[in-house]
Amino acid sequence: MRHRPKFSAAYAIPLVMFLGWTVFIYQFTPSDIVEFVGTENGYVASLLLAFIGGLSVLVSLPYHLVIMTFAAGGLNPWLLGLVASVGQLTGDTTSYFLGFSGRHIAPSRLSRVIERFRFWCSARPYWQMAGTLFVYGSISPVSNDWILVPMGLARYPYWRVMLPLELGNVVFNTSMALLGSYGLASLFSS
Repeated sequence: MRHRPKFSAAYAIPLVMFLGWTVFIYQFTPSDIVEFVGTENGYVASLLLAFIGGLSVLVSLPYHLVIMTFAAGGLNPWLLGLVASVGQLTGDTTSYFLGFSGRHIAPSRLSRVIERFRFWCSARPYWQMAGTLFVYGSISPVSNDWILVPMGLARYPYWRVMLPLELGNVVFNTSMALLGSYGLASLFSS
């Protein structure tokens, strides 16, 4: 018998948010949204939404759409990328420490897998691990929890995980803001 994957809320929430935001920006231009929210509040909103996006263990919050919209509305894309990355770092830290502190409650079978993963990670030169984490952070729009929780469980050092991953997130978030500033803004300028 074939196993059919179930459609869950973990997939529905980001999809509904994406569709809702798409309809929203067709009703109001990015400039109108920034004017309504305010410049300073736009940066604060980006920080908070990225924090929630980094905090979400099961559901990835598509805060990148808001960053792109705020950049298209006139906010500084470089500052938006940096602010969103700080928020994401704060949320991601929670995921890492969730894994780090949850090791003692892991079943024995999982403990063996974690131990093998820890050994595998420690056998690699740091530049390989750092490069992989940086590239993942630079190109992946999904939650970092799929990396952070196992790294925390394996007790891989916090800064050895977070520094390259979050530098990659700065690249990704800034790229999204620049895309909004130059790409999305051109859609609304005509």
